[in-house]
Amino acid sequence: MSVFENYRNALWYSIISFFILCLFFYLVGYKEPIPGYQECGRYLLTFFYLGVIILAYNHRLDPRLQIGVIIIGFGLLSFGLNSLYQIYEHNLYGPSTDSYGYFKYALRFKDESYFSFLEHILKYTNFNFDDLGYSSVLYFCHNIAADKEVVVGVQLLFNTIIFALGVIYLYKLCLIIYDGNSRLSSIVVSLWGGMPFLIVTNASGLKEVTFTSLIIMGMYHIIQFKKNKTIWGILNIFLFIGLCLLFRTAIAFALFFAFGIVILFTKSNAKKMEILTVIVLLFSSILLPFIISLMGADYEHVLAVAADRTSRSGASAFQASLYPILGGFLGPFPNMNQLAAYGFMLSFGLWVKDVLSPIFLSNVINIIRTKSLLFYPLLCFCAANILMIIVSGVSLDMRYHITYIPFFLIVALAPFDLVFGKNKLGMIWAMLFLIIIVYNCR
Repeated sequence: MSVFENYRNALWYSIISFFILCLFFYLVGYKEPIPGYQECGRYLLTFFYLGVIILAYNHRLDPRLQIGVIIIGFGLLSFGLNSLYQIYEHNLYGPSTDSYGYFKYALRFKDESYFSFLEHILKYTNFNFDDLGYSSVLYFCHNIAADKEVVVGVQLLFNTIIFALGVIYLYKLCLIIYDGNSRLSSIVVSLWGGMPFLIVTNASGLKEVTFTSLIIMGMYHIIQFKKNKTIWGILNIFLFIGLCLLFRTAIAFALFFAFGIVILFTKSNAKKMEILTVIVLLFSSILLPFIISLMGADYEHVLAVAADRTSRSGASAFQASLYPILGGFLGPFPNMNQLAAYGFMLSFGLWVKDVLSPIFLSNVINIIRTKSLLFYPLLCFCAANILMIIVSGVSLDMRYHITYIPFFLIVALAPFDLVFGKNKLGMIWAMLFLIIIVYNCR
């Protein structure tokens, strides 16, 4: 099957099976009351996602128009959903929790100098550099506006602008990877840009929209450096690695790892380097507690947080051991019958990702077989992220998956034939469907 036939089949299966799942859990009954605005929000975000995906499939559509529709729709839906939070939840960010921490610290120290502000943030977070980036965003938002609602509006506008840059750079990255194929590039951009998770997290005031865009821009410069090695290219790469350090330190290391792949891999040594890369990844998982300690964090605390998430999910010990592995390679899984904070509204986007997972794994095999080196930095970044998810036990949280999803989509839409037949793909999709039912009925 061609890549477009694979994609078309995956899309139709995603749509039909998702609405069957929605109907099934509606008839069986939800685990908790679902507010009407979240029920409506899920279908609104689902139909927007479907709309931009269908638009991208029209090869006559100007990509600039498609990107414009995505950016405008993203902004309007983000502001609209945040307004619903303020009306129905009577707070600024709805069910999000981390957002209030960033907001509180920025509000408390907004009248101090920026460097004094950074000192306070490092002190209150035990020198956790991960919080410096988004705390700085809120600091400047508070210094632009005084009213809390206006501050949130400035914050969402800033995130939307950074999101727009990320979408544009993703399209440019796809053109390099796909050798100028604008149709495939447009499909990847639609699958990323219309994803409900990004809209919901932006409306909830979280940092994922901002730093995933930084990751995309960093990867663009890494791949561009492989094509054209310049000093300016190296400076750009380290600029974005440095910025990612201020949002999620582990991701900065993964980007640096991807940059190392670009420098070290050649056609002649690819096989040896593949073995070395696997060894490095395996040893990294063993050394993860030491690496986390060097970064100033407590690995025991990381595991305790993961265990708490698992216990609150109602998972058994056996299920808890499977979730990280299944979640890393096939998930994360959509919440069909409970709120999970804001997870109910973004369920269709997660299901599309799940359906594309076997095609992604098939293309990973094809890329390694054919030594398609341009994809290797993307593969290694995805592998490093999945490894961290498995070891840390955070597979229940989409916020830890989202960092590799843009590159997952590029690999999943790569123009390769499936390594398994159409019937086997159908069986895998049927198995995924059953997993979702079991997961939501746990």
